[in-house]
Amino acid sequence: MRSKYGLLGIAIAAIGGVVLACADGPSVPILSLEKSAYDPDGNSAFLSPANDSRVNMMLLLADRRPDGLQLLPAGKGAALIMFPWATLKNRIEPPAASQTDENPGRCQTNVSGIEAFTAALASARDVPAAEKAALIAARRASAECATAAGQAVAPGVSVASADGQAFAAYLNGTRAFYRGDFPAAGASFSSLIKADNAWLRETALYMVARNALNKAQSTIFDEYGSILPAEKRDQQAVAAAGAAFEAYLKAYPRSQYTGSAQGLMRRVYWLAGDNARLSAAYDRSLRGGAPSAVADLHLSQEIDYKLFGNEEASVSSSTPGIEGSILIAVDDLKKMRSQPDSDCCTPITAAEIDAQRSKFGSDIVLFDYVRAAHAYFVQHKAGQVLRLIPDASHQRRFTSLEFSRQILRGMALEANKDANARQFWVDLLSGAVGPYQHAAVELAIAMHDERSGALARVFEPNSPVTNPTIREVLLTYTAGPDLLRRQAQNRSVPQRERDVALYLLLAKGVQRGFYADFLRDVRAVPPDAHNDAASSFDDASAEFAEYLSVPAVGLFVRPPNLGDFSCPPLGNTVQALATDPRASTPRICLAEFIRSNGFDHFAYDGPLEGNGLAGTPPQFPGVPYSRQAVYQGVIADPRTTADERAYALYRAVRCYAPSGINDCGGKDVDVSQRRAWFKQLKTSYPNSRWAKVSELYW
Repeated sequence: MRSKYGLLGIAIAAIGGVVLACADGPSVPILSLEKSAYDPDGNSAFLSPANDSRVNMMLLLADRRPDGLQLLPAGKGAALIMFPWATLKNRIEPPAASQTDENPGRCQTNVSGIEAFTAALASARDVPAAEKAALIAARRASAECATAAGQAVAPGVSVASADGQAFAAYLNGTRAFYRGDFPAAGASFSSLIKADNAWLRETALYMVARNALNKAQSTIFDEYGSILPAEKRDQQAVAAAGAAFEAYLKAYPRSQYTGSAQGLMRRVYWLAGDNARLSAAYDRSLRGGAPSAVADLHLSQEIDYKLFGNEEASVSSSTPGIEGSILIAVDDLKKMRSQPDSDCCTPITAAEIDAQRSKFGSDIVLFDYVRAAHAYFVQHKAGQVLRLIPDASHQRRFTSLEFSRQILRGMALEANKDANARQFWVDLLSGAVGPYQHAAVELAIAMHDERSGALARVFEPNSPVTNPTIREVLLTYTAGPDLLRRQAQNRSVPQRERDVALYLLLAKGVQRGFYADFLRDVRAVPPDAHNDAASSFDDASAEFAEYLSVPAVGLFVRPPNLGDFSCPPLGNTVQALATDPRASTPRICLAEFIRSNGFDHFAYDGPLEGNGLAGTPPQFPGVPYSRQAVYQGVIADPRTTADERAYALYRAVRCYAPSGINDCGGKDVDVSQRRAWFKQLKTSYPNSRWAKVSELYW
């Protein structure tokens, strides 16, 4: 089955959006602010249960920075309404800028360690120049981490000075550490914690702790590569690593490795399964303020992995001991998620949230937002939201939390069918200047107009809805012929919007039997219009994403394929149907056009799933096209010629080739009917071309 999201995926791909999935169609978000189920491709600019927890965390962390959430230029992707985590992440730190992950290994510091070793040795006064050169060369020779090659002291290094021998011992420890020989590394580093050289003394103490941590980490996987639960890990090794880091931090509370040691202590707490201390450490980091948005990004990823158990973890998974308003709020939002395909989980309760009041401290505004979000998404009490969140829609700009509060209030007004709901959204629009905020409000306005039966309002001159994806989705799935015709002729909108409207007007018109209208509308197709059937909106293959973004309106005047029945030009076929809709050859020829040019399983005959944008019934009259129904009608029509009936029988049978599943639309028929069609073709029309090429039925 092909994806129902063909054009939506193309629209998003065309503006640099979500990652396309397989040839069945792209992975696309549900375009709605109201959803409570986790939607990994559909994150939005307000704090939502549907968001990735890392997105919610980044929104809250941005409010603690003077410049808010600043993103790199998005290019065409700026038109996105919603976004996957990867899109936000790459607009904070491009992929080439970072190779880190949530649980980095020891090898990531090998190169920087070479430079630190070189600088320290260069400044060591009591090491002769020749020894320095030999030691530096030996250290640089060990650039390959986690391999035996070069990980022993290179032959030919002659070190006689006392400090030179200490650096050589450190080099031996480094080589052992990077090849995973933790006992040998620990012995080398421990021998240097009272060295005369200050750099060696501090760095050795730090490396004793790092070595102990890596030794502890090396034992946490089972034979299948899965991480063991905390109680089955080597907690003695974990405790030794924790003690070593505490010793370093006590000796060097403000030094070159202090930040790293504090971060690695969080890994100790994680290995120990100590959520209380882990949460407290994260809370201290969050309250301290990160030096950059990139640092916030890395910390958010680490917290999601280490504390919340990643996005796939059940909402019922306990996260005991969490401290700090941001962490609690993000965790609570995750626990508000609905589970539409499962009955495994019960969302957090209002009483549980109320019991957290003291843990939010002075963050009463955030606490009230969590309460209001629960009232809306879990309790479905819009009135309670309106009591908790007053109208503040006229601000010049909003923090993420302020914006989230107003979005929630707007959704509550919609739920209460408040007459002023649309004006509230319009008022909110001018201050929605943060990343993705404007598009979120436009989405709310568009959904209001669509659901209130005023879809055309979205496309009026000076409409506040300018986002091309929103407009395109509504034209594609929801618009009726009058609106499509108006936009196809509207010279004040971009060419793409006109092409999309014309494509849908022609495709739906010819399939639903509006032949006279089609013949008038098709005159608007430019003579050089794109006509490649491979780029039909109905085929959202990822490998053709850029190509697919061009609506192939030329198909309706210059179709590259008219099928196998020696059909005349499409215009002639439609003219004949306009004269006699029951004429067999024109009916077959239109079916051939549909079959040969990618219109089977036309994706835009019904509303989009998910109760979001374009979730209302389409306004285009008529019923979806079915080739199978055409063939059945031709077979049953007494006016049909022998060749027409033979071809209809041939195609009716082939509707089920090769899987036995109907590929032509309409109501399925069982195998006995297919057998009867095959028998009729073979016995009644044995000399026809179609009987001769038919060898079996499905």
